[in-house]
Amino acid sequence: MAPSDSARVDPGADPLLHLAFTGLDHAIDSVEVSGGPLIPFLFERVGDRLNLHRFVAERLEDGVAEVEQRLEAVVAGDNGDRTPEVDAGVDGACGAWDGYITVEGRRTDAVLVRAVDRTGAEVVLAQRYEVRGLLRKTARRVGNAALIADNRVE
Repeated sequence: MAPSDSARVDPGADPLLHLAFTGLDHAIDSVEVSGGPLIPFLFERVGDRLNLHRFVAERLEDGVAEVEQRLEAVVAGDNGDRTPEVDAGVDGACGAWDGYITVEGRRTDAVLVRAVDRTGAEVVLAQRYEVRGLLRKTARRVGNAALIADNRVE
């Protein structure tokens, strides 16, 4: 049985989806290398170039808030309300942070990624992972990436 068209995903054909998966790959790779947690970060896309910004704060939640603020500034930029935090050439951004998702009634660690562009289009992805080890923590991804939200018009 062939998958339906809605089940087929080609990130290369969609710049926003490509940006989201780029952020997701970088996030989960970072967690696997460090054993977690993920330092919140933001990729800003300017043409075909990505600029990486990390948000180190006393509390991870503060870094996540800064990422969300920058994402909102990218969306607001489409209305001519570009804020000083966001370069005028930024046409999309992807933020990532450590969090949780619940699958089949079980709460698991996950990296969450939100990608936006200046039109207000948004994609949110999550990738579960598990941490093992008492002294030397290691993390590994669990399952496939999950599409949490998608408001793009087809």
